[in-house]
Amino acid sequence: MGNLLHKERLQGVNEALVDITEKAVEQLSFDVTVSEGLRTIETQQKYVAEGKSKTMHSKHITGYAVDLYPIVNGSIDNTKFEQLSIQMKKQAALQCAIIEWGGDWKTFIDKLHFQLNQKKNGL
Repeated sequence: MGNLLHKERLQGVNEALVDITEKAVEQLSFDVTVSEGLRTIETQQKYVAEGKSKTMHSKHITGYAVDLYPIVNGSIDNTKFEQLSIQMKKQAALQCAIIEWGGDWKTFIDKLHFQLNQKKNGL
């Protein structure tokens, strides 16, 4: 059973997304740290300027996205993103929601990014 680290960074994130994240992590054999949840417009502008993001329409600004890192033995484990994404999508489906994973994107791969699809979820 995995632990969710830095849960305080989920403050202001959509409650359904928080619930999906917590339940997904419980099903994993490794820990997950929250890198970022809700983001200010100023921070988003900075990320766009630095090339870390491609849009000013980030779901982070509205609380519909989280950035998560799999942690094994105290370090980020890049081999665990796929397992994390499977659990996030599974938990979303159990709640009749749809999660989009940045690792599935074709033009700007962002493996740590998970967002609720607001249109498909009726939000």
